[in-house]
Formats: sequence, C-alpha cells, structure tokens
Amino acid sequence: RTMALEQRLAATGTVERLSALAESGVMTAAWAEKLAQAYIFLQTLRVRFQAQAIRQGRQAANMIFPEAMDDALRERLKDSLREVAELQQQLYARYGLHLFP
Repeated sequence: RTMALEQRLAATGTVERLSALAESGVMTAAWAEKLAQAYIFLQTLRVRFQAQAIRQGRQAANMIFPEAMDDALRERLKDSLREVAELQQQLYARYGLHLFP
C-alpha cells in the first residue's frame, strides 16, 4: 500500500496494487506475480483455518497452524513467507525503517 501511495496509483486491492506497481516499474512483473500468489495463498489458508474453527465450535481467528498441514502445504507456506520477507526487506531499505527502533 505504501509503495502504491508513493507512486500515486489508484489501485485499491492488494493484487491490483502489485500489478500496478509492476506496470509502473517499481518491481518486476515476475516478483509482483509471486507476491500476489503468496498473498492469495495466505488469505486462503487463513479462511480455511477460520472455517475449520467455526465447524469445531471455536471462535475464528487469524491464525494459521503449520503443524496441521501436510508437507506440501507447509512448503508452499514457507515459500510464500520468503516472498513476504523479501518485500519487508525491500520496504525497510526503501523507507529507512531500520532507523526506527
């Protein structure tokens, strides 16, 4: 969102913002696509775990439990989180966030 605002992009959804950032040259199209896929995957997991909690009579939360996933899903989760970590590193470098404790 911050990068899209900086570029004065009108896109409002996360996936749309990522695409607009790629179109404006802030990031590559390939990286924007990886980030979009990671975002969609993480949101899907969150909703799955919320639905499972509701079915089990528990309060839905924004928690994902890797120990409840099979190996393939856990690997995909790791890959998605690596993309998020890379974005966070880029944001820290771009905006000097490492300067704030």
